[in-house]
Amino acid sequence: MAFVQRNSPPGTVLPESNRPSSTNSPDMSAETDTDRSLWSARSRHQLGLFLAGAGFCVMSALVTRRALLRRYIATIPPFYQPNSQPRHVNGSAEAAQALGLATLNVTSFAIMATGGTLWALDISNLAEMRRKMRGGLGIDESDNSDQEAEEKLEEWLAVILSRKQEEDGKKAASDVQQKKKPEQESSR
Repeated sequence: MAFVQRNSPPGTVLPESNRPSSTNSPDMSAETDTDRSLWSARSRHQLGLFLAGAGFCVMSALVTRRALLRRYIATIPPFYQPNSQPRHVNGSAEAAQALGLATLNVTSFAIMATGGTLWALDISNLAEMRRKMRGGLGIDESDNSDQEAEEKLEEWLAVILSRKQEEDGKKAASDVQQKKKPEQESSR
């Protein structure tokens, strides 16, 4: 089957050696190196999580700043009022608010850090992350290591469960024998 380049005049056929690789696959891992430039769609997709996390981090910092300013202003006494009377403080409400703000700040920073790390490592989806991790660990994707590992785990669980079942059976038998002894002695 002949391959026609999109920008070439009609009827032009490229030899097989000059054909570009297919980029129509659903995952983005099959894209060529030219598509990995800084402003490509792939890079923008990767950078999107980082920018969303950065925006979320800025918004959480603004919310935290607003809450702290509100607490500070509440401590200032009104004009021409004595400051010898301490204000009433609801400790549990302030603790809950502090926990919520801390959670918000940590979550936003984690999203930003995760997005930046994925962008820096050029990982766009979970399949790419799995492939890079397996490559770094020296696991070949061609072998069925997952299936072998699952089979080994099933065998191990079967052995453990059979031991447990035997122990439970022995324990139940000994309990029955111990219950029969007092009954036999009392019937004598």
